[in-house]
Amino acid sequence: MNNIKAVILDADGVVIKDHEYFSVRYKRDFGKSLKDEVITNFFKNEYKKTAVGKADLKELLEKRLDEWGWKGTVDELLKYWFEGERDVNKKVLEIAKNLREKGVKIGLASDNERYRAEYLFDEVGLEYYFDYMFFSCFLGFTKSDPKFFEYVINKLKFKPQQIIYFDDDQENVDVAKGVGIDARLYESVSQLSELL
Repeated sequence: MNNIKAVILDADGVVIKDHEYFSVRYKRDFGKSLKDEVITNFFKNEYKKTAVGKADLKELLEKRLDEWGWKGTVDELLKYWFEGERDVNKKVLEIAKNLREKGVKIGLASDNERYRAEYLFDEVGLEYYFDYMFFSCFLGFTKSDPKFFEYVINKLKFKPQQIIYFDDDQENVDVAKGVGIDARLYESVSQLSELL
């Protein structure tokens, strides 16, 4: 730990507890008659542009409200969506807080569009726990792209091996390792606690 200058934590699955996918929850709550692919196709196609800042989620959803059978506004839909994906792992945040007090820089990494990023900063209050926020919508590329982690290295100004990164997705771990970061597959709070 002496050589570690920064710890980067993935948002969903590490800092935010695992949760039911929005598409599954929505279909159960509002769209029982919807075909499964109606919402999943949106995430496989249009949503990807929002995750790298090339499209506006509200504008895209506005065109989908009727098809999805949503009776409210876009903002109400986003509120429903985001509130189902906001349960933070307090033990992980406590570890992050302790590390910060020891002088380690703490970063949050996520593939997300800007409205949810802002929600996590402002409504959930994650901005108070992290020195850096690395969100795909502001960087222009997702964690599956080495440029994401190259940006992290350049921003932190540390050697890659001085940065530990935790993600619950092996593909993202492999991409981070590919640029020299000490990346680990996140399994549990105790794993994080023992290592750090």
